[in-house]
Amino acid sequence: MDNEILYRLADSMDAEKFKLLNDLFNGPDTNDIEDIRKHLGNIESERVLVAEYKGNLIGFCCGQLIKSVCYKTYSFELTEIYVEEDYQKKGVGKGLIEHVEFYCNKNNIRKIELLTGSQNFNAQSFYEHLGYTKTNQIHYKKRISELNEKV
Repeated sequence: MDNEILYRLADSMDAEKFKLLNDLFNGPDTNDIEDIRKHLGNIESERVLVAEYKGNLIGFCCGQLIKSVCYKTYSFELTEIYVEEDYQKKGVGKGLIEHVEFYCNKNNIRKIELLTGSQNFNAQSFYEHLGYTKTNQIHYKKRISELNEKV
């Protein structure tokens, strides 16, 4: 099966199939089809890779190209990876990551970073199996609910 899977960059023609997978992964209606169609493959700082088997999308991987004035080269942050349940543990996730790494190498991107849940032991094991190492960084976030008038 693995050599029958096509790994490629997504484009707007993948919108409907991508939305089905995204709804399974991130929950229904996290994004609408029009927005997905408009932005899939068109956001300059994002790369979306899909795994296709017999004309159907079975997985995807999203990442952000990050450029800072502090560093000479870009880095890549893996932000999403999902493989449809029927295709999990069959090498599809590994194939997606390998193709991300190939893309990064080809484009002189020398660092890939990602975040996963502290209790998501399956994901941690998966990434460690692929040679990724845990860091000692702590991740913070803040949701901005309304514009602060003081600024």
